[in-house]
Amino acid sequence: MRSSSSILVLFTILLTVLLTACGGSDSDGDSNGEADVGIGWVTISSEATLVSYNDDGAYALISGSAFISESYIMLPCAGICCFLCWFDNGYPGVDVELTNNTNYWSGFADSQYGTLTDWYHLWSATVPLSVGSNDITVTAFDPAGNIGHDSVTINYFPPAPNRVWTDSDDRQIALEWKSVWGADSYHIYWSTQPSVTKYNSSIITNVNSPFTHSDLVNGLTYYYVITSVFDDYESSVSAEVSVIAGLPPRPTEIAATVEDAEIVISWDDIPTATSYNLYWSNNPNVTVFTGSQIADIVNPFIHTNLVGMPYYYIITGVNNWGEGNPSLEVTAMPQLPPPAPTNLTATPYSGIYIKVEWNPVPGASNYKLERCAVFTITSEPPEAGLCDSSWPFQFYWEEVYSGSEVSFQDRDATLGQAYRYRVTAENPFGEGETSEEIGIVYR
Repeated sequence: MRSSSSILVLFTILLTVLLTACGGSDSDGDSNGEADVGIGWVTISSEATLVSYNDDGAYALISGSAFISESYIMLPCAGICCFLCWFDNGYPGVDVELTNNTNYWSGFADSQYGTLTDWYHLWSATVPLSVGSNDITVTAFDPAGNIGHDSVTINYFPPAPNRVWTDSDDRQIALEWKSVWGADSYHIYWSTQPSVTKYNSSIITNVNSPFTHSDLVNGLTYYYVITSVFDDYESSVSAEVSVIAGLPPRPTEIAATVEDAEIVISWDDIPTATSYNLYWSNNPNVTVFTGSQIADIVNPFIHTNLVGMPYYYIITGVNNWGEGNPSLEVTAMPQLPPPAPTNLTATPYSGIYIKVEWNPVPGASNYKLERCAVFTITSEPPEAGLCDSSWPFQFYWEEVYSGSEVSFQDRDATLGQAYRYRVTAENPFGEGETSEEIGIVYR
């Protein structure tokens, strides 16, 4: 009985200590929390207030600190209470709540602290904004009843569109831009001279994207900037874009179809185009600057003399005024094995292994690396052809690696031995040609 009573007393003392350890002390040193500790106990870092927007709304990233005043004494966190007494935001015994009094949003901040000894309490939160002025309050509180407040006013007005696309056609130009959250409409400022401002140009008011500017002069270059509008507010101007009126619009309905070892590219004809240019690459995101050009093609176009790699295409229309915007990209892969890998190298690493590397082949799903051990060295590195010759040089190729990586560590190589390597690439249509061989004496 005495043992049970002692255990109960010890448990009660321990529980009291643990619960006390989760709170803080107010200005008079106890844990009663009789008073509001005031604004000095929670601080907003003004340099950390960042406003951004997306399709869903505008947001402010607000951060700061709480309860780090010298007059606030945080009791050490002890034992199991470190886990049981944490509040929702992940800091022992402290919550930071933010309220946007303009749109009535409220929520808790994410928190962290520095170490178990300095107890610096840092917090951050993403707060939804309304268009206009937003009055935001921050309240920090702990289980002992300490409360701190701070506030900030954040203004959000829709900025100018950050990206504008243009396309031309006969006596007209189409403009399109990504909508800005909070904007009611947009103003377009235009001129036939560059460096357009609100004060040296013509204005088209209260429009939305997309917009077509008509009754233009073919062959003239038109310059545009766009502003966002909300009630009486107007943003600064967007980056300037320009385009020549009368160019063929971008081709549509472009398609790439594989026919055995060839690719057929087709598109909808453009009435204002007199010819077309094709740009292609074996890498995606081809442009008129990075692609290989085939000029003055007809619809459809058959691309021949291909290898077993992906091909990416864009098409442009051409007329007397110039070359129009490119189409969307299409891709296709001929039903052929891939070409041979290039830039095969073999490098010894401190007598531990030989690292063999090669360039990746677009469209390849697998590589096979072969090695030949040359026991009779007639040159250094060992010359090509030794592994395919007849007696007395009967050396043979063996596969040492098969996989999707473009490097291999040959750890079975023997110091002082001469080796030659070669590699092939594979895709769903077969195994391609063999690369050039590389020779090395492993030293």
